[in-house]
Amino acid sequence: MDVEMTDASPSRSSETITSDRDLVKTVRSLDQTGPGANGENLDRLWKQLTSASQVPFSAAEESVLRWLLKVMKANNDEADTIRRFPLTWRILDCAFQRIPLFSLAKSLADRKFMAVLQQTLKSVAKPSTEAQISDPKSKKRKRNNAAVFELKTLQSFEGCLGTGEAIFGALKNLLERLDPAAQWSAHDRMGAEHIKALFAQPATEAVELLSPLLSLCDFSLEASDTEPFEAQESWVKVFSSAWDLHLQGGADALEVATHLSRASFSIMGKTKNRSSKDDQVAKVWTRDLEKFLQRNLVLPARSAYLNKTDLEIVVRCFAIIQNIALAAVPIFYSLVSSAPRVVGGLTTTKAEEAWMQEVFKMSERAMRQLSGSEKSQAMEGILDEAITNKSRIAPSDLLSVCETYALSDNQSETDWRLLSLIAKCDADIFLQSDQGTQLFEQVCDRITTVGAEADEDTMRQLIESLITGFENARDLSTFLKTWFNQLSKFEDKKLRSGDRPVWYTRVHRNPTLIGGIQKSLTTKQLVNLLQWVEEQRELRPAAVFIFLNTLASAITKDDYADAVGSKLADIALNVGSASKTPSDIRSLRWRIISKTVSWLDYDQATALWDKVQTDLTKALQKAKFDDEDACEALECAYNFWLSMYPDGRDQTVLSSLLTSFVERLLKKVKVEDLQGLFDSRDFAASDTSDVPRFCAEFPLAASRLVALLAKSSGGLPDYLQRALSDETSSKGSEVKLSNVLHAVASNENNLCKRKLTTDVVDHAIDIISKASAKSSPWAEQQSRIAMIELSRIPDESITRQQRECLMEVLVPKVHAAGQLDPSDWHLVLGFLVKLMSRPTFYQKMSFADLQKIANSLSKVCAESNSSTALGLSQLVAQLATSTVRQMNDHQEWRTQYFDKVPALLKDLDGDASSVQMTLLKALLSVVLPEAGSDDKAVVIDSNQIASVLGSLIQDTLSDFSKASRRQKVKGDIVNRALIALDAAGTLPKPAVAGLKIKVSQLEEVSQQAITNGYFSGWKLQAFLIKYFPSKVAAARPTSFGQLFSSTLPTPLPSGAVPDPLSDFNRQSILEDIVDAAVAGLDYNGKIQYVQSLLEGVETDTAPAAGSTSEGQLLAIRRVITQMTESLVGLEKSKTFDLATAHGKLIRYLAQAGTVREFVRTAEVLQELLDVKSESMTQWNIETTLSTAAAIVSNDQGHLLDASPSVYQWLCKLMEVIIKKHRLRLEGHYHILVTTLETLLGALAHPSSSTQQRAKHAAQFTRLVTLVCEPAAAAVSRVQHLSALDSATDAAKRSAGRHMYLVLMAYVKLQLDIDVPREVREALEPGMNSVFDITPLGVRKILNDSMDASGRAILREMYKRYTKFGKWSGV
Repeated sequence: MDVEMTDASPSRSSETITSDRDLVKTVRSLDQTGPGANGENLDRLWKQLTSASQVPFSAAEESVLRWLLKVMKANNDEADTIRRFPLTWRILDCAFQRIPLFSLAKSLADRKFMAVLQQTLKSVAKPSTEAQISDPKSKKRKRNNAAVFELKTLQSFEGCLGTGEAIFGALKNLLERLDPAAQWSAHDRMGAEHIKALFAQPATEAVELLSPLLSLCDFSLEASDTEPFEAQESWVKVFSSAWDLHLQGGADALEVATHLSRASFSIMGKTKNRSSKDDQVAKVWTRDLEKFLQRNLVLPARSAYLNKTDLEIVVRCFAIIQNIALAAVPIFYSLVSSAPRVVGGLTTTKAEEAWMQEVFKMSERAMRQLSGSEKSQAMEGILDEAITNKSRIAPSDLLSVCETYALSDNQSETDWRLLSLIAKCDADIFLQSDQGTQLFEQVCDRITTVGAEADEDTMRQLIESLITGFENARDLSTFLKTWFNQLSKFEDKKLRSGDRPVWYTRVHRNPTLIGGIQKSLTTKQLVNLLQWVEEQRELRPAAVFIFLNTLASAITKDDYADAVGSKLADIALNVGSASKTPSDIRSLRWRIISKTVSWLDYDQATALWDKVQTDLTKALQKAKFDDEDACEALECAYNFWLSMYPDGRDQTVLSSLLTSFVERLLKKVKVEDLQGLFDSRDFAASDTSDVPRFCAEFPLAASRLVALLAKSSGGLPDYLQRALSDETSSKGSEVKLSNVLHAVASNENNLCKRKLTTDVVDHAIDIISKASAKSSPWAEQQSRIAMIELSRIPDESITRQQRECLMEVLVPKVHAAGQLDPSDWHLVLGFLVKLMSRPTFYQKMSFADLQKIANSLSKVCAESNSSTALGLSQLVAQLATSTVRQMNDHQEWRTQYFDKVPALLKDLDGDASSVQMTLLKALLSVVLPEAGSDDKAVVIDSNQIASVLGSLIQDTLSDFSKASRRQKVKGDIVNRALIALDAAGTLPKPAVAGLKIKVSQLEEVSQQAITNGYFSGWKLQAFLIKYFPSKVAAARPTSFGQLFSSTLPTPLPSGAVPDPLSDFNRQSILEDIVDAAVAGLDYNGKIQYVQSLLEGVETDTAPAAGSTSEGQLLAIRRVITQMTESLVGLEKSKTFDLATAHGKLIRYLAQAGTVREFVRTAEVLQELLDVKSESMTQWNIETTLSTAAAIVSNDQGHLLDASPSVYQWLCKLMEVIIKKHRLRLEGHYHILVTTLETLLGALAHPSSSTQQRAKHAAQFTRLVTLVCEPAAAAVSRVQHLSALDSATDAAKRSAGRHMYLVLMAYVKLQLDIDVPREVREALEPGMNSVFDITPLGVRKILNDSMDASGRAILREMYKRYTKFGKWSGV
């Protein structure tokens, strides 16, 4: 009986009700009509399902599901067509999402869903070959066309992929509904478990069901259309999620290796070779497959080997992937080597090494079937992974690979890339056996014979890997001897050709080798090496020079220099004739001698000079300026001169030699035409290959050579005249002039020579004067550069006559120019301020000069933005203050200078320019301190100046208030107000009290400007609080979040904002406001103010977007610095004090989200612990220590990675506690030691550079030495007069019972990681201080508590302590 369905919901539309009825009718007719001849019934059903409303009833969907599964499980062509039709699976997908889980589970079980799915996947995973043959382009997907309801088409490659796409979509949504994170009712939870039970099959059945899914993934990567399928990136995730539901068994890994590994490795090989770096499908599939294979194949195989030495899983896997070994074997090894390490002791580590070696051997055997190039390619991939994951390969296996793969019988077929990887993986194989030694000799011989065909980067990596291997084996001298022998195999004359052997190009000056010589060789080994070189029968000059130059470049420490002495130079001099040696190599003998001279004492340098004087003099006197020998000889002679400076025996001879060389250079070389001359300020980095340029720039790069040239010439040397000449080049002459002037003026040795400095400044003045004769001096580039460089040299380097000359040139030009650009004003005013900062009295000097500058500047200040206007006005204020002060102090000229000031004051009215207020400010700041004094006659009436300035400020603020309230504020009004507020700081109190301003209106204007993000609002607020605290509603502001907000300011109605906060120093205005707020407060009032400010910090723990607590923290710190009152006699508050403030701030420090907030909070805490130490309690000290340890241990915000300042501030907090609160640490050393251990462990963090970690280590060492070597003031306390024991000794004994734990932590750190040499050197003084205070009994405990490895490190540390760090009493 048909029942008409009605909808009780009045909210549903009639169209929705009709659609639902049509769906019910279509579902009921399916048994009679079927899918339709062309699938039209299924298409109509899909459209009705998607248009039907979402209702809590799912009868129609259940009927559709049951009917589809019933017809799909038949074995005929129609059922096969329905199973393959993508729309069928999309309808099922819709049903999966709408039917309740319990009902869905029952329907799926009743209709044998798993059998239907398995049958469909089996057929889809095998595309029809007939369909593919009939259409040769079948792998080209036509994504825009809908699938055709035709069996032959659906059996094609494209049809199978379309079906697979729909199946994956349906399974994805079905499995997502089974996620425990979904909001289930108890009924749904039961249904989900029933559905999971459908997938809970044994592994043998699960692989049969799911392996076609991987095949579909593999097929999809072969499609020529690069457009991804729908939700394709989730396909592998769907497969692995379905696999996770199978019944777990002991043989699961074997099933995975047998049935799933080949497809998985095939997919990973294809995704690895995908060209697009942005291919999301390749990235996600690779990640998901790696996770699946490691969990289900690699880890079970490793467990089987570690527990039972069973390799069956690995053997089966290699047998299955044999046909794709080129791609699969390196991937399998990568998965094994990157698997999580087994945590355990030494036995576990050895077992895992054995496991990795077995995998490598089997990988190598699996690749033997490949061709030669393919084998090398696969082996390179394996070695790359071994290096990346630090997996150890057995030396015998590496030797075999080296011999078999890399070193073929034909030398021209040497695989240098593979050799480089072998050496990088484990260079010890060339050191630990006779076979390895023979192979190393063979490698060296092949390096010797290889030509330019070898890849440059590969050869560099190979050489550096070999160097590192010998360095780690503490046998670098063997490598150096081998290198020297290989160098000696080449005749010097053959090196003149372009292609030189690798030994000459990749080892010479190699940074790895140079850095490792002092680190790996002792002084005795280095001396023995040089002695061995001397004993060689035949010494080829080229080999000796290259070898010795590398050694000389490596020597930087005094003990190595003392041990070597002059041996390097002696060997270089005794090598014999070098006439056939190429010039660039022959010139190295001078570099070797030059380096040697740099560390010899005077007597040794003089003896060496006697040996080389003839040759070196000849080399310089007959030097060719296209020969590198000239460069090196020049530098060598200069170092000899430095060794004898200032009054050595042959100092005169050498100075004459150097000056004559430079004179000859200027005659022979046309310096003006040299390309790139003086283009860079780093002259010391000049390349000797460009001989003329190097020689021309060397005098400026040398520290004292310019001064020597000036002394010999008696004036400005010709060299500098040519260098400073504007004829050097029309293009880039400004850069050259700037660089030369900077080089001369930044060298202290030049500045000490008064005559030289005067001549250089005169030359710059001459440039400015010549430019002034034509136009403005700041308009021409040469003159502008001269002004900039003169602004940078010390004030005392410019004489009074030179300053007066410059003022006489510049002041008239400024008056005549009138309007200048802001950048020009900054340059000119800054230069004038520098000149007038010292007594300068130029001709026709008058106060009118300042007035004219102020008048010229007024228009710029009105039209520029506020930061520019305020900056220019402050420059004018500095200029006027310096000028007025020196004229006021001059008894003779002061009356004449100021005689027109009264007339100026009378002429000023409300329309006076803003810069005139700056002039009055300067006048008042000089005259006001002397008001009422009888020492000088009164020339200017300070009261009149104050009255006029007050009137101008009053009118300006009144105009600003009116414009703001009418919302007609313009940039010139804001600029004038800011300049007026800046000038108001010099007004005396009576003048401020006489100002007729409406404070309430100004306060309203200030608050509105603050809200809009304008600097003028904060500046006005500081003025009102300072001068009218009783009339201001908020005399003590407690929130400064808006001052440091990152939100953009509100635009003015008239246009852009002239004074955004980002253009100004916010901290400065905050300090002004806080200083004004606390001016009248006593100690308890300041405490209450700190409490109110802290409330703002606490509300900012979850700040709004753009806000920050930085302002609150800066304000708190400023208040604390103002608390200078003594605590004696003050009543302590029972509710809040500074100790409470510290407790709140230390909690905020641990929660800081940004580095800036962390640093600001740490600054306040340091101020409290240091300046207000008497207010701190024991609890404050212990909380600070524990919080520092917690921040390092649980760095949730990754602040330590973000900035090195975080670690520095933690050390600063520790330092102030150790210094100021040492007595409170007694009995609490366990907290201190724990914090020190945590800070020490942070030094192992690899995110920061080695240099930065070394700086942090030095700060940590400072903490340790403060604990172990306390100052008397830190540990002193009131003692009885009879006490014989010093407080310092008692503190050391107390620390000695605990600090050995820090030493233990450092030993463990060295066992866990490779601590860089720079960090070890920085930590060594601290560890030595721990040894100093550790008693003998505790040292025994320390020794007994370590294993053999730890004792070995401790023994070495103790040896260095007894040798270098122990105080001997001398």
